[in-house]
Amino acid sequence: MAIESNKESKINNDFTTYMSLLPESEKLKNVFDLNQLMNAPGAANAESGVAQRGGLVSHMLLVERLAQRAAKNISATFNIDTMSLRKVCLLQSISKAVQFTENTDPWQLKRGYSYRYADNKDVCLSTGEYSTYLAVKAGFQFSMEEFEAMRIIDKSGDEFFKQKPYINILSLLVYQANDMAYALEREWAKKQIEL
Repeated sequence: MAIESNKESKINNDFTTYMSLLPESEKLKNVFDLNQLMNAPGAANAESGVAQRGGLVSHMLLVERLAQRAAKNISATFNIDTMSLRKVCLLQSISKAVQFTENTDPWQLKRGYSYRYADNKDVCLSTGEYSTYLAVKAGFQFSMEEFEAMRIIDKSGDEFFKQKPYINILSLLVYQANDMAYALEREWAKKQIEL
């Protein structure tokens, strides 16, 4: 019972932090129920470490922290708008709040897939594209650099590395922070399982 209470407390605390960090966060009410965002998983597979209630917000907060630390480390060379970086990190995955649904397929559940992509026959957008659409619909605006950074998570490794010399520093920070966050979350999930 105490473990469940701690999980609920973490989900609530993470969401409160998320809403306080994101400028004009109340705009998100224009596109979905905020409880949906608060309780959304960050991935489908349990090995990811974020395939659980509250995993999405937890992941976005970690991405934001890692990106801000990296930006601080390179601030002598690059002038990075930290509020712009924050906005992108905290909005680029919001579509997962509506993209994922609980998985009921016994075979997939056995393989660790607690969630699956919801059936959406109306549109075929990737996470970054769909998140950008939802954010704009909610009333957020993006510069050209922010738009590129919002969509950077949609690029595969090969596609990213071919375009890397031309990608703006904001996009590069966001891409790397996402990769680092997922690596950390997977490792933390492994260590939790091993305990």
